[in-house]
Amino acid sequence: MNNIIANNQPLTPTYQEQLINQICGVWQNYPSLSKMFAEIDEQRHQSLPRDIAFELSIK
Repeated sequence: MNNIIANNQPLTPTYQEQLINQICGVWQNYPSLSKMFAEIDEQRHQSLPRDIAFELSIK
């Protein structure tokens, strides 16, 4: 059985940044990310603008 020790102390900003860097660093050399973001960017530029109705109904 594994024991889990919980620390209820707030994390310092420096430690929070270290955790974020560790988590994000996992994707640093992930080969399909560039392709995925390129596809998202391409689709974003292909999207047609939508009509927005600015009518106000005042009663």
